Amino acid sequence: MKMDKAHRDERMKQSFLRGVCVLVGSMLLLGGVAWAQTASEIYGKVLQRYMSLHTYEATYLMTQQIPQMGALQLKMIVKMIPKERKAYVVSEPSGVGTGQLAMMSALGQSVSVSDGKEVYLYLKAMNSYMKIPLQETNTQFGGLGMFTGGVPSPAQLKKLGAQLKLLPSTSFDGHGAYVLLMTIRSPHPGVPPVTTKIYIDKATYKVLGSSGDVQSAQGIMIHATMKLLSEKLNPPLPESLFHFTPPPGATEMSGFGGTVGAPQIGTPTKSHKP
Repeated sequence: MKMDKAHRDERMKQSFLRGVCVLVGSMLLLGGVAWAQTASEIYGKVLQRYMSLHTYEATYLMTQQIPQMGALQLKMIVKMIPKERKAYVVSEPSGVGTGQLAMMSALGQSVSVSDGKEVYLYLKAMNSYMKIPLQETNTQFGGLGMFTGGVPSPAQLKKLGAQLKLLPSTSFDGHGAYVLLMTIRSPHPGVPPVTTKIYIDKATYKVLGSSGDVQSAQGIMIHATMKLLSEKLNPPLPESLFHFTPPPGATEMSGFGGTVGAPQIGTPTKSHKP
């Protein structure tokens, strides 16, 4: 049975369109595979972004909540030289806290300085400071996934036994965001793991914020959230910023177990006596 020319042309058109649809569908499928990044790949781009900078400055709003004790907000200004693991962090109470934490807001006033070898934590209310070798600050967690010496490398995460998992994307403060779940398990029995959700801007790979639960040295569970308020890339920062000089009359502590500030995540910080 012969088809007329119009019918034949229509069949050829449909066949061509089906072929195009299959081709486009295959390209989209292959493209989707290429675009589907793993948690490690996303984290690697976050690290690459920070390590490509000479200097970095950011302001965060950190909220700490403790059941039956209230909440406290801290404004944190971070200035750092990522490649040299030098950092200067100032923390001040933001607004009035609630419950018992309102009375502890003064403990939120602190200055942390990393000179690339040692980290100094100064508590203004106590006029006291403590010194910790930089490598041990991996057991100090601030709720963001950013440690005192900068964003931890994959090698540091592996040493901590940290695991990264990619969760469904979401919107964070108006930005499309990847969500990484970081889990760090303590080697000590009875200490629950630290789980933190890190929100990463899909367009720029900057850390927008985080939320998670940590346990203080006293065993108190703290829910901590952080939100990026602003950042500056490669701002001028004086070298003197990364050298700590104890204020007049300040005394050195052998350890710190407060609930406000950077809670412990795994192994307790060793005591460092003067």
